[in-house]
Amino acid sequence: MKQYKKNIILIALIIVLSLYVVLHKKDRTNYKLPDIPDISEKNITKLEIAAITSSIILKKKQVTGILIRKIILQTIIKLTECLALSRISK
Repeated sequence: MKQYKKNIILIALIIVLSLYVVLHKKDRTNYKLPDIPDISEKNITKLEIAAITSSIILKKKQVTGILIRKIILQTIIKLTECLALSRISK
């Protein structure tokens, strides 16, 4: 009977501590992302993408919106590949 009480107390303690760990998140990051205003294509003169070691500057020369999106996606892909390769080499 004494062992049974110890087991019940131990199980209750484990449940209480588990609930505390799961529900009590004191170190949450509470921040609000800024609102980014819509930018028209006419206002874009250049696009600069900076990385740690280098940067890419794309200047506007009668570029359509679809082409700008493709260029942005291609440069993002290239930069992520460079970052992945630099992490692998370290």
